[in-house]
Amino acid sequence: MSIFASRLNDLPNLAWRRFEQTGDMDDISEAIRYLQYAVLLTPEGHPELPARLNNLRLSFWRRFEHTEDMADITEAIRHQQHAIKLTPDGHADLPAFLNNLGLSFSSRFECTGDMDDISEAIQHQQKAVQSTPDGHAELPEQLDNLGISLLSRFEYTGNMDDIAKAIQYQQQAVRLTSDGHAGLPRRLSNLGNSFWSRFEHTGDMDDITGAIQLQQQAVQLTQDRHPELPCRLNNLGNSLSSRFERTGDMNDISEAIRHQKAAVRLTPHGHAELPSRLSNLGISFRIRFERTEDDGDISEGIRHQKEAV
Repeated sequence: MSIFASRLNDLPNLAWRRFEQTGDMDDISEAIRYLQYAVLLTPEGHPELPARLNNLRLSFWRRFEHTEDMADITEAIRHQQHAIKLTPDGHADLPAFLNNLGLSFSSRFECTGDMDDISEAIQHQQKAVQSTPDGHAELPEQLDNLGISLLSRFEYTGNMDDIAKAIQYQQQAVRLTSDGHAGLPRRLSNLGNSFWSRFEHTGDMDDITGAIQLQQQAVQLTQDRHPELPCRLNNLGNSLSSRFERTGDMNDISEAIRHQKAAVRLTPHGHAELPSRLSNLGISFRIRFERTEDDGDISEGIRHQKEAV
């Protein structure tokens, strides 16, 4: 039975690859069915059970990211907790399992706003970092994820200690990531987002300057047609718009509009983030109108915000 379970555990790979290419929900649901059967056929105490539970959690989490079905994220958390319970301290897989559980709690927090969820996310991600040896290839990603969760809690509570720690961990993640690494643009962008968020609370110009520099680097290192490029362009535009509101430098607002236009152009119709990107572009046009009183700017601002609605 365990050999059959092992083969079943391999079958979802094809469904996963199809899902990543097509977004067809039938593919991810098929992967979940295979993995559920593999877990069912694996006895307690089998050395492969934690890894199979982890894979099942991943599939539920991926489906939740597309559907926001709360049943899926609840199942993801339940299976990951089971995997951790079966994994002894010091096991090589434990940090990854802890990090994954933190990601699931963080995802649920984004939907529910339940502070217990984000606290659980941070707690498990801190354990993941603490149990990962220096020099380990996964440490920068774990530090970055911990920083993102701390940023999420800061945006709800305004606790300055959280944002200071988020920036500290994300700076360490960037420092440990080599030039040319595929994860570097994402980590630069995330660190820039944290600086921007702190600027929005403190007005410290060093923070907004740092945010823009990091986000510019992230955009420059992101390949054309990369799925994260519109998000990074939008974030850079938001930061430039924020600095313009403090300095009145027309170059900043013009650059903000240019990047936000590109973000909107690269975002497909029906994408969940398109309304917010249209709204941000409309706001930047409105902000520029307040300085220039150019009727074209206010017309564009209204048009984009109507599209967003």
